[in-house]
Amino acid sequence: MYNKSQLESLSQEVLLMIARQLDYLSLIRLGATSRRFHTVLNDDMLFKELLVLDYGVSYKSPDETWKEQYQQKWSDTSGRRICPHLSSVTDDILLEKADTFKSAQESSASCSKCSMSQFPNLMLVMEKMEKDVSQGSNLGIYLDMSTLRLRCFLCRMRRTPLGGFGSDRSEQYKCELILEVLIAGTDAGKEKVDLILKRKKEREMYVGQQDELASTALKQVKCNLVDAQWMGRFHLFIYGGYPSPGRITNRTLTRRNGTVIPDLKLYGEDVALVTETFWNHLAQEYGVEGRAVTEDDLQGKEYAALRQKINLMKRKMCNQAKRETADKS
Repeated sequence: MYNKSQLESLSQEVLLMIARQLDYLSLIRLGATSRRFHTVLNDDMLFKELLVLDYGVSYKSPDETWKEQYQQKWSDTSGRRICPHLSSVTDDILLEKADTFKSAQESSASCSKCSMSQFPNLMLVMEKMEKDVSQGSNLGIYLDMSTLRLRCFLCRMRRTPLGGFGSDRSEQYKCELILEVLIAGTDAGKEKVDLILKRKKEREMYVGQQDELASTALKQVKCNLVDAQWMGRFHLFIYGGYPSPGRITNRTLTRRNGTVIPDLKLYGEDVALVTETFWNHLAQEYGVEGRAVTEDDLQGKEYAALRQKINLMKRKMCNQAKRETADKS
């Protein structure tokens, strides 16, 4: 059995893996035992993963955290607070259905089974699910074309429209997002479509670093240093549905005279590393407070320890990228 000091010596990644195996009450009790555990268990992306694993819910409103969403769902013993099947309407599906909806509006929409048009309850199925034996259906969320209301075939909420008056604010937000994207002729709809495409593009670029690292010799890998807190906000933006991270706050990495702080901590504490290619995109897209910080800025004896840490981190990143690339192939 581990004592507290042994547990606290484990890496952040290992502690998060342990946390994913615990129930909510155990997480709260563990977080109350030390400052280290409290910090680890305040990782909002941990609660996003737990929310999906435990309840099948992968969405929330922008004004609440994933931890708050998890707490509210955990306290909902009746299971009626929120429709989990809305999670099946992903961004890719939403963009595809927006094209279908636009075509249906421009032409005479008809039933795909009997070709009848002008049908009062014509519906646009957002996504098919695995067949639910108890419900006798494999249809999930659908849009009533006559009322533009979203409903669910699989849960008790199919009797009433989703996102209606008195429903959960996260559900309301998700339904508003779906409708705004489907009816993309509005300014709000266009903005939501642009935001979805931006997040998708930057997720692909973020993951694309793995391919670059896997195909480049270690000595030729050029990395830039980025403020870890900003990188955390960027990660929440592309994966967690949070607002834009704003300008890159690299001023935290330098002293008043513009030189790099030599005792910066890596592994997400002070500094994150990104490839030079990805940095160029981030700097152009978001702007930089401070300046770009590269490995070339770390010359001299005072940076020897930091250079060594960066080389170890780069080696770890490259090895991991090669392993993931090999697994894919």
